[in-house]
Amino acid sequence: MPEINTKAAGDGQIIFYDNYTPGLEAGLWKIEVSHQLTHMNKAVNTDQLGAVQTFVVSAPQFSLDPSHIASVYPPDGSSGRYGEVLPHIVLSDPHLPWERRMRTKALQTRNEGGTDVVTDSNDPKVPWLALLVLSEQELTAGVDVHLQNTLTPNFSITATVGDFLKEEAGVLKPAIVKEADVSLAESCSYIRLPVRVFQDIAPRLDELRYFSHCRQISGVAQGSPVQKEGSGDMVSVICSNRFPAMLPPESDRPVRSIVHLVSMEGWEGKLADEADFAGYDYVSLLSLASWSFQTLPDHSQDFHGLMNHIAGVAPGDMWLRLPQPQGDGPAGSSEEKEMTRRIQEGFVPLPYRTRSGEDTFAWYRGPLTPLLPKILEKPSPFFTADSAIIYQEAFGVFDMSLASAFEIGRAMALSDKVFGAKLLDFRRRVHRLSDKQYYRLKSSLFDRSQISTARHDKTLQDTLLGVLDNQLAGHIAEGVRLTRGLEPEELAELQEMVPLQSIQQFMAMPEAKQAIEDQVSNDLLPVAEWLADLVLLQGIPFDYLVADERMLPVESLRFFYIDNNWISAMLDGALSIGLESSRHTNFHDLTQDLIHGAAYEITGRSAADKAGTPADGSSSERISGMLLRSAVVSGWPNLVVQAFHTDGSPMKLLRMERLSASVLLCLIGGIPASIQISEPREGFGFGTDDDGCIALRNLLSPQHDSDPQLGQQFEQAPLFQVRDLKGEKACCMRGSDSHVLNLSPESGNGLLGMLKAGLQPYMKGPINALGPADFALLMMKEPEYVKLICQPQEMKEESRRG
Repeated sequence: MPEINTKAAGDGQIIFYDNYTPGLEAGLWKIEVSHQLTHMNKAVNTDQLGAVQTFVVSAPQFSLDPSHIASVYPPDGSSGRYGEVLPHIVLSDPHLPWERRMRTKALQTRNEGGTDVVTDSNDPKVPWLALLVLSEQELTAGVDVHLQNTLTPNFSITATVGDFLKEEAGVLKPAIVKEADVSLAESCSYIRLPVRVFQDIAPRLDELRYFSHCRQISGVAQGSPVQKEGSGDMVSVICSNRFPAMLPPESDRPVRSIVHLVSMEGWEGKLADEADFAGYDYVSLLSLASWSFQTLPDHSQDFHGLMNHIAGVAPGDMWLRLPQPQGDGPAGSSEEKEMTRRIQEGFVPLPYRTRSGEDTFAWYRGPLTPLLPKILEKPSPFFTADSAIIYQEAFGVFDMSLASAFEIGRAMALSDKVFGAKLLDFRRRVHRLSDKQYYRLKSSLFDRSQISTARHDKTLQDTLLGVLDNQLAGHIAEGVRLTRGLEPEELAELQEMVPLQSIQQFMAMPEAKQAIEDQVSNDLLPVAEWLADLVLLQGIPFDYLVADERMLPVESLRFFYIDNNWISAMLDGALSIGLESSRHTNFHDLTQDLIHGAAYEITGRSAADKAGTPADGSSSERISGMLLRSAVVSGWPNLVVQAFHTDGSPMKLLRMERLSASVLLCLIGGIPASIQISEPREGFGFGTDDDGCIALRNLLSPQHDSDPQLGQQFEQAPLFQVRDLKGEKACCMRGSDSHVLNLSPESGNGLLGMLKAGLQPYMKGPINALGPADFALLMMKEPEYVKLICQPQEMKEESRRG
């Protein structure tokens, strides 16, 4: 059973395992069965009874299917401050690094004849894969001119298996035996390195096992990059032993590093300090995967530097609004005060041409506001955009915010013919149901208590016969005549005679509302789902959200609230299509709350579905959010954004979407107390801090409540220095100027021995030799994050009179 170390991390738990060795390693196997019949301890059968079955356990040897690669870090093609990172690759197959056994040592035994026999001993815990971090110069130094045209972008050479295995002058190749299921014509890739480079950077045979481990992640959030690993599934991880090269801080040029996943099979005898290469100048290594990244020397270009710069502004400047301009008018004038107030409230002055042809300006504010607006009291929905225009008589200026919202909602609805058809079907159903319910109530044979039981798809007689009771039967016996159901023509005539206020009064009855809502739910659902996307601003042009680029400058983070008045006007616009008569507008008015409420309820339910949590039944009518415009969005496409209540419990993200390569939008169901922005879960890399140090963590399971948790950092312990970034001393590297770790498992002077000695004073019990899982936990470089404490704006009265 492999050793296990756990570490609570973000939205789940990571479990580290030393290894996951398969029951059978790759190769040709056979099953042999023999049978002996005996009687009275004497053999009965003289012929051999048995059978032999051969089979092949297949595993990658010369190439690797890209589907086995779950993720790499640093991300392929990315740029960042990776100088203190040990690159790693995550493989979806947990067995893969141990599917081929390494010949780790020779055993001398004596056979029956008394002769000494030397055989190889294969340690199943030693992986056959390693990760090498290389520079372009190191990869091209051993490539002949005739091989230049076969190079890939990551400087590997493409060839057939047969060509790779052929001997070449001055080039040492692995002592590898091709498996029976591999064809010599199959394609493979390899790299050619100078022997000196290979000796300098290759892990030693006794170090190999510490750079591979397995991990299991539970509680993975939807959208998380490691979700593709599979929540609860085990994966294998291979880490490099070399830090990338980088230039001094004063340089502005990035350094490219190329990472190759190479096979160590057949190199066992060369993975030693004093290995004999018998005069060879180069080595050829099978490359199963590769990627590259660039290491930046400038601190401001990494996640930590970028986010610190973004979050370093004054809290009042992080609301989505224009910066305050210097007024042209007299200081303290009413015009200047009004301008200041409007800009503080998130308005933008935009060019506006009146219907009479005059060019002026009008105020506009989108759905994203820097304050919590008061709900605009209006007696009925907006039926036209003109009805949503607000005129500020004191200054002669129009506020076109809600009118613009109405127009974009109407335009969105008109552009979707499927929605138009669904809305029309819903209205017909509501009209038909309400009419029939109303006329049943007008009958002396019904009362209010029977509204909920009446079916709109039955005639009046059908319903009456279904609710007959003794009292009604008695009336029938006295001569009360059952009237037949109203025919459509009669119903149409009668509708013209029914006063509008009577219908309104009927529709205002709670029983009528509930009955209609229950029986039109199937027709309402597609309409509400479409409108729910509008509530979450899906498809709304960005200019309607941010009307001026100065509100969201480059490298900025802005917070906002959703203006429910703007959203309501937009929904009014979407629902205004197809209103052809006063009867239609009346029913639109009466059903507005029903439709709007259903749309808001769906926004909360869909967010719960995305988060994998049960819906709490509450609507998300108070929505807040943030806009991030930064290189962080493009450099870390899988950023993790989490919002929290005051008690620390997580809140629902209603929407999180990259609107462009550098702009991220997040909508939150409610008003958070804090927001945390962190590197993606793939950012759980390995390495040191900016000073070349790591934190010492507890490696033992707690026995008492007061004991530190497994993986918890010892706060009283000083940081452990792994490398000297100034290059003055070797520390735990192979040399003062080396970027390669020196583990030396059998020596107390290597990284493993020094870590064990440094940990022991703080542990609650003795620790044995460190394993791969322990080493991974200690070298884990957690994702960096920025946590912002929210300061809600007070709700303000607004001068928004039409």
